[in-house]
Amino acid sequence: MVLLQTPSFLSRDIVSLMQKRTCHIHLGLHKTGSTSIQQALKGFENSRVRYLRLSDANHSQMLMAAYLEGSARNILGQGGMAASDARRAIIAELKKDDRDVIISAEELTQSFNKAAIERMVSDLREAFGQISAVAYIREPASDLVSRTQQIMRTTSSRSFEKVVRPREFQSKLSPWLKCLGAENVDLVPFEKDRLHEGDVVLDYCFKMGITPSQIYKTKHNVSPSGEAIILANHFHQLAEKKRRWIINECKYSAFARQLANGVLGFGQSQFSLAPELIESSLHGSAPDIDWLLGKLDHPFSPYVPPNNGLELQSSEHVAQLVSDIEEDFFAWWSSGVPMHRRARIFLSEYNRLAKTKKRWM
Repeated sequence: MVLLQTPSFLSRDIVSLMQKRTCHIHLGLHKTGSTSIQQALKGFENSRVRYLRLSDANHSQMLMAAYLEGSARNILGQGGMAASDARRAIIAELKKDDRDVIISAEELTQSFNKAAIERMVSDLREAFGQISAVAYIREPASDLVSRTQQIMRTTSSRSFEKVVRPREFQSKLSPWLKCLGAENVDLVPFEKDRLHEGDVVLDYCFKMGITPSQIYKTKHNVSPSGEAIILANHFHQLAEKKRRWIINECKYSAFARQLANGVLGFGQSQFSLAPELIESSLHGSAPDIDWLLGKLDHPFSPYVPPNNGLELQSSEHVAQLVSDIEEDFFAWWSSGVPMHRRARIFLSEYNRLAKTKKRWM
């Protein structure tokens, strides 16, 4: 009789234990210090809480492999790992012990749709009694500038006008608010005076009850200049024409990062957008921004453009700026700037052809 009752008692004990656990989800968003938070918490654990140990400090890749489906999963390059395998590995890690867990993945508010969110939260509810989330959010104009900068620095997009597009806050955040309950999702303005000691890493740790001495504080990323960003985008476009030549030695995505890093340090101006371009771009997103403002406890501080901003206006303006600074860039680059070998070969070839007035084909 006792033997028959034992599993029932154990089951009740396990359920009771799970109900006491909390899963803390850091939702990003992109361009709000997510990488710094992830690197600071990588490997962190104490007697109360631990940072989930997956393949990378940024949990996005594993979570996408487990919970995205169909074409979205393939488009984002997660087709190599079976969803069942990824999901099984995540669940095992979640249930490894009885401590609270921290998950951090900015793609949760970028690539995840309602169905993917529900699949993930369903698994979490089997292991945790409470699920809470934090999302840091830039003021819309600041977010627009930062997103445009990131896209131009890392891609070969040829249409500047198509790059300048606001984030869709409601479509990315609303599914989380509905799934977890608005009271369990903390939307935090990404502004110094709203962050603990003006630092997003310290702010998140403060919310998690983690003292600064317990974490590894990473250095902030170096922000490239406006000149470096438009040159990186220009060189990405040219590299697309030589993609087969480049791909022989390294993946193009890796080369793209090497090329972007190669122009760091050049230029003095901060990346910015012309005020009229910001205004016109955000005008069409007014309902979306109003929705976001209605979810915040306090309004954003007004956006203040940089004093020495390189205010981009149009594709034609960007092309003219590139033409104006290209000679200065190669003079700077020729002085022995450290750069990955493949990126240096690419720029050497481009510079040689430019000097001989030959077309880049």
